Amino acid sequence: TPETRKLFCDRSCHLLSTRRQRGAMCIVATETRTSSSSFLPSMEDESVVGTAEISFHEFAETSLGRSRPQGSILYVTEVAVNSAKRRRGIAKLMMEAIDKVAKIRKTETIYLHVDVENIGALRLYEHAGYKKLPSDDPVFLEFTTKLNLHDGATKGRKHYLMSKDFVKKPTWLEDHNKKETFSGQTQRGTLGIEVLH
Repeated sequence: TPETRKLFCDRSCHLLSTRRQRGAMCIVATETRTSSSSFLPSMEDESVVGTAEISFHEFAETSLGRSRPQGSILYVTEVAVNSAKRRRGIAKLMMEAIDKVAKIRKTETIYLHVDVENIGALRLYEHAGYKKLPSDDPVFLEFTTKLNLHDGATKGRKHYLMSKDFVKKPTWLEDHNKKETFSGQTQRGTLGIEVLH
């Protein structure tokens, strides 16, 4: 119904506005088509073919957020491509745009989640340099749980947490709860991260 659509649009606009105020950034991929006929002058028509959102506020109140210097990490909230425009490199271009933003902001690490069954997205992220993080690491598990993406939370679906580093040794701060939170399988210090396989 028109009332339902208006309510949805109002809520969506409010949510997007709130996210932007908290630091979220949207990357939009557009396609321009030129149409012309013998009767009308040529006109350009631009349509959105993909969007991606990045932000940092997801890390608030998490061990991961407290363990990294402010401004050193970003989170890819969403990457979406119009289903009729997939398999044309649009998502790859948006991931490259995210990398450019990260470099401008001097970001050390970007994080994202991907559904384990979304093989296309998983390949995209791996080709872009993202690596799966250990799901049993308490810091990563807490972050994933805060976003309600832990195993089974969203209709039985499972997600990988992945990351991409832009520096050789990302900076990890000392966390006051570190001794209680970190497992013996990972070792962190102020110089970087080591994950034992």
